[in-house]
Amino acid sequence: MKKTISLLLALCITLCCMFSVSAEEIQYNGKKVALKAAKGDTVEVCVSLGGVKKVGGIHLVYTFDSTCLQYNSYTASEGKALVINDDTNELSWSTLFNAKGTDFDTTGEIITFNFTALSDISIDDKKMTYYVKEFFNADMNDLPQTSITVLSKTNGETVIGKLYGDANGDGKISTSDALVILRHSINIAQIDESRIGLCDVNGDGKITANDSMQITRYAIGYKSNYPIGEVY
Repeated sequence: MKKTISLLLALCITLCCMFSVSAEEIQYNGKKVALKAAKGDTVEVCVSLGGVKKVGGIHLVYTFDSTCLQYNSYTASEGKALVINDDTNELSWSTLFNAKGTDFDTTGEIITFNFTALSDISIDDKKMTYYVKEFFNADMNDLPQTSITVLSKTNGETVIGKLYGDANGDGKISTSDALVILRHSINIAQIDESRIGLCDVNGDGKITANDSMQITRYAIGYKSNYPIGEVY
């Protein structure tokens, strides 16, 4: 009974956090992309967007290491604007989902970047990062529900690196991970041993409800001072 009450209280706190996000705190900066490839392999970086409502468009920027990755091309379901900066190795891509910013919702891939590996790449090398430079015509109240998923594929096979905070092993950070950690912290269910190291996101040497709260805040758009979402 005490465990159930504790879980309900923690979930209530989580829900309060979800509905108190301010627009100024929405961040998607500096996220790492997990890559693994051998020299000569084809690498695709696929971007999916979900939970988007009343967002007219998005501007994404990717930075990659040109010593081990050669950019070839991209395919996109929306938008045609791509700018390549050879000096900084940035791919700057923007799209307008619609002109007025009216309701729009998608869960599919919106763009795929295609590369060739010039040398062997391991997941730990962290050879690419991305961030959202701008949302166009956005309803700020809806941005906290917007999710961005970036996965890499090598020769068609999806690469999912271990990420700090990814308690359920699905390759992304969400409130589901926060719930897994919360259940573990109050001894309702145990986290798989292979993922324990990913779940102490605040670095205090133990897994508690605070780790769960930090992941919830990150998943709904708060800026985090911890390495949540970074390659382990």
